[in-house]
Amino acid sequence: MDNCRLLMAYFTLFHVVGLAKVFGWLHGSVAHVIDPATIIPASLGSIYLLGRSRRHSALDMAVFVYLLFSLGSVLAYLLPGNPCQIKAYLYGVHLFVLPVSLFFAAKSLDLSQQRRLLRYLCVLSMLAMSLGVYWHMIQPGYYLQFLAGEAYSTMDYSQDWQLFHRLGSYFGSTSMGSIAAITICLCVLAEFRSVTMTRLIMATMFVGVLLTHQRGGFLASAVALAYVVVSGPTNHRMRQQVFAVAMCAAFVIGGAIAVEHFREGTLEQLFPRYTKELKEGIANVTKDRGYGPGMAYAVDFPLGVGLGATCSAVDRAGLTQRGQVVDANFMRILADLGIQGLASFLFVLFLASYAALRKRRSKGWIVLIASVCMICLVTNTLDQVYVPHLFWFVLGCIDTPEPKLVEPSRRVELRRGIRVSSDAEELNVSQIG
Repeated sequence: MDNCRLLMAYFTLFHVVGLAKVFGWLHGSVAHVIDPATIIPASLGSIYLLGRSRRHSALDMAVFVYLLFSLGSVLAYLLPGNPCQIKAYLYGVHLFVLPVSLFFAAKSLDLSQQRRLLRYLCVLSMLAMSLGVYWHMIQPGYYLQFLAGEAYSTMDYSQDWQLFHRLGSYFGSTSMGSIAAITICLCVLAEFRSVTMTRLIMATMFVGVLLTHQRGGFLASAVALAYVVVSGPTNHRMRQQVFAVAMCAAFVIGGAIAVEHFREGTLEQLFPRYTKELKEGIANVTKDRGYGPGMAYAVDFPLGVGLGATCSAVDRAGLTQRGQVVDANFMRILADLGIQGLASFLFVLFLASYAALRKRRSKGWIVLIASVCMICLVTNTLDQVYVPHLFWFVLGCIDTPEPKLVEPSRRVELRRGIRVSSDAEELNVSQIG
């Protein structure tokens, strides 16, 4: 079995685990299944890192340094006055360390294997989103009851937007809203042969992110969709781009009508989420939920309080005395890993952006990275189980060098050279004969 199929099986596991959790087939945490399975990308990544014949890139070294800071942050728990228990480190390893192996695992694939796996991920995304929409419209009562148990809170109709929010896997979770933008971009970059499939995936992801009511994911997806419209999946003509916009618009409008038919009042919740609650949300993130608590941690512990110490799972488990850092991924990294940890992560993003500029479709990769950064400013998207795995895999694909394209004039010269050499060989053979 080649590396590509192994990673396909690994990503498929996330969807199977999500379904098993919803239907009650899986008892206990999804980490009990996902964490052992990480041996697949970890093994592939180790083979890549230890390969003597490989020349490692600057991004390889930067990711490796960030990984060392993450693993070494266990020492921060030994600092006097640390408000978190060292048990929180296990949460951090699960959420933030294990997914990094996907970066090096992606580097073990060639370009054709990466493109094939990206297509597979796009199809899985569409199927998972479609199942989430089905549950939203057909059996919301059952799904809300399940989510109430998962989130340890009572969910009423006013919290119906959390229908996709709390599952903790790619099946109908916040990751749907957060990485819908990534999927839309990858759908183009993966170069589907079927244009219809490309349009269907883009429209499905956009409808799904609308149902999540997640503001960061919605704005990022709008930016991603705008890139798709401007660039075109395969540099199509203007009339084909216009047709793509019309098709996506019809799908979105039709999906909205269907949702409103099955769940009256769902669409009405969008307006307060993007007007009054948006202003209140920004105020909460900057003062009470994200940047305020994060800066308090950074001032008292400039070297960090330890990996995973301020995440939501740790706070719910009662392993911290000062609360969590909510809705600010960069600030949470600063609080957990300190100034050096955040600096190393930002350096990783910088090198990834620089590597994206050398790709054939550089604008698409840049839009993808920018979308992730934009969401990380206002939410903790990297804390979801599936999102960081795909995030690090995408960075690995970006850093894989593409073969240089031969200029048309050079191709003609090469063809002529081959023709001349073959004629000379035939002449030599005839002379010898």
